[in-house]
Amino acid sequence: MEQMMPSNIMFGVLLVMVCRLTFVCLETRIFLGVVFSL
Repeated sequence: MEQMMPSNIMFGVLLVMVCRLTFVCLETRIFLGVVFSL
């Protein structure tokens, strides 16, 4: 179990980073869409 913890933490951090990047990309796309539609 102790050997699984680091990989578990790394997977969690990676998942959070991917979710954050996806959210930022989506937010930027929506923002640019609103700006260019005006």
